[in-house]
Amino acid sequence: MESFIGVRVPALRKLAKELTKEKKSEEFLQQLPHKYYDENILHGLLISEVKDYKECIRLTDIFLPFVDNWAVCDIMSPKVFAKHKYNRENEMYNFSKRNVQFLLFFAVCLMIIQMVFERLLNGV
Repeated sequence: MESFIGVRVPALRKLAKELTKEKKSEEFLQQLPHKYYDENILHGLLISEVKDYKECIRLTDIFLPFVDNWAVCDIMSPKVFAKHKYNRENEMYNFSKRNVQFLLFFAVCLMIIQMVFERLLNGV
């Protein structure tokens, strides 16, 4: 059972944006597993802010095996993935081949969400 601190998601989003500018975020991303649910949410939000594609994939790959609930998985939506369609699809396929529940869920959801957005943007 996870422990909760009780920090609201909007406050965690704001904190993630602030922390991405600091070296402390890199240290935090290396500290796994986390004790608190709120830390896992923050971790997912920090990964979503990473601008370097390869680094984002590396951090996602390290973090996802520690994800143990839908909320943490759902909050992750790395912006950098949208700019790397071909690579992203290969990486999501690689994630989906591993037998880890939330890794598979993340891969499938991300592929579906981005496919829907691409169709909406293209008027399909």
